[in-house]
Amino acid sequence: MLLVLALEMLVAGAIGLATVQLARSEILKANEHTAETLLEDTLAVARTEGPEGLREFLTLRGAETDDVFLLTDGSGRSLVGSLESWPKAAKPDGVYRPLFLKATNGKASVEFGTYATRLSGGQQLLVGHSLTRSNQAMDALLDAFLLAALLGLPLALVAAWLVVQLVDARLRNFEDVLGNFGVGEMDDRIADHGTDDSFDRLAKIENVMMDRMSGLIAELRLVTDSLAHDLRSPLTRIQAQLATVAESEDVEDHKTANEAVANDLEHLLFVLNQMLQIGRAEGGVGREAFVPVDLQEILADLAEIYGPVAEDAERDITLDAAIAAPLQGQPDLLARAFANLIENALHHGAGNIRLRLTETATGYAIQFADEGAGIAPEDEAAALRRFGRLDPARRTPGSGLGLALVNAIAHLHDGQLQFERDENSFAVVMTLPKPAPRTKA
Repeated sequence: MLLVLALEMLVAGAIGLATVQLARSEILKANEHTAETLLEDTLAVARTEGPEGLREFLTLRGAETDDVFLLTDGSGRSLVGSLESWPKAAKPDGVYRPLFLKATNGKASVEFGTYATRLSGGQQLLVGHSLTRSNQAMDALLDAFLLAALLGLPLALVAAWLVVQLVDARLRNFEDVLGNFGVGEMDDRIADHGTDDSFDRLAKIENVMMDRMSGLIAELRLVTDSLAHDLRSPLTRIQAQLATVAESEDVEDHKTANEAVANDLEHLLFVLNQMLQIGRAEGGVGREAFVPVDLQEILADLAEIYGPVAEDAERDITLDAAIAAPLQGQPDLLARAFANLIENALHHGAGNIRLRLTETATGYAIQFADEGAGIAPEDEAAALRRFGRLDPARRTPGSGLGLALVNAIAHLHDGQLQFERDENSFAVVMTLPKPAPRTKA
């Protein structure tokens, strides 16, 4: 902050000096122009009124103004003017020169802006305009700049101190909250002062990030606990079956134990495979393998596959998909998500199952509805989490990963999963966006 203050003061000083220099340059140009005008007026009198008129003009002008004049003959003898003799530094070459001169009626040398030139007949003419007032103006301007600098420096220091205190207080809040977050205290958030300045905007971004991170950490803890719980039972059964094999010599016991171990291992591999698929989908892995797919074809194939399963349960699957629905995606993953939703309706729903494909303004909506009660509104968020089991005791079969996988696949395809209900039905609806139109090269 001190470096910023020093740079600001340096810039302000440079601007002030540049302003003073510019004003001084303009004053010097004005002095030269005034002296040049004085010379031109004098030469005009010499041309129109002759030598006598020139002498009369010089005598009168010298008495009425602070300007100095001197007219000499070819030998350098003074003919008329307010100078006793021709200055050594003055040359009759028509070039502007500031000179210190002492007029005959003056007590001290004063700076004049002079022009000297040669007239016909060998005479020499010198005219000078007093620079006293312009020099006083430049001195006053410089004094004003120095005074402003002397007064501005303490004010700048005070302002800088206040800014440092304000910024330090805001940053200290960031430091405290983020430091506490780093050691596990994840409830605090950075204060929003309502000023919508850069600090407030940064605080909002940081708070959203901490909300997301704390949510992910909480979900990770839940996943870890749930995974440990769901893996403990099959691993315990495997351990027991292996102990049975070790203690028994009966072939049938070995066969039964091997089948049980194989089933448990299959379940474990299924759970781990679903976890990997969810992680890959949430990480966006697989978008590079997107190909053109038609949702209508996928739904038709699944309705044909699960139709007999529903009939065995004395239920019916109907498909309402009269439109083509092309998009870019992974057909295997989409089919897996749709199949999970159909299986959920078969296992946890009731009545007939309806699959419906409709077109929206921005994409497609795929509805999976049945006549059961469905998921309660307060349980929807839990159902979408990994290992989100609506049975707290976890007595019902299943891994609790089905809807989490469906939700991850929807997000991989830039879609969303939502729930709809009325008095007679419950539906899970996946919305997927249409492919972006191709731009012509």
